[in-house]
Amino acid sequence: MNNYELYAKIIGAVVTAIVAYHKYIMMLLNKKVDKEDCVQQQRLLAEKRNNLELLITERTKTIFKQQQEIKEDLKIIKEKLIEK
Repeated sequence: MNNYELYAKIIGAVVTAIVAYHKYIMMLLNKKVDKEDCVQQQRLLAEKRNNLELLITERTKTIFKQQQEIKEDLKIIKEKLIEK
């Protein structure tokens, strides 16, 4: 009877150690996955920020170009009004 209790305790200790090790490894894997997700999100955000900056730059150039065209049109209109 004593041997069975001893075997049960040994088996229980081994199973407990395996379960604890499994949980530890899973925790490390989850941290690694979270870190990789974070790096990927940062990369995507940086790309979107660059795209947005390019879009803003292009729109600003377009607005200034349109303003110049409006100014030229106003000059022409003023000249025509002065001529009359």
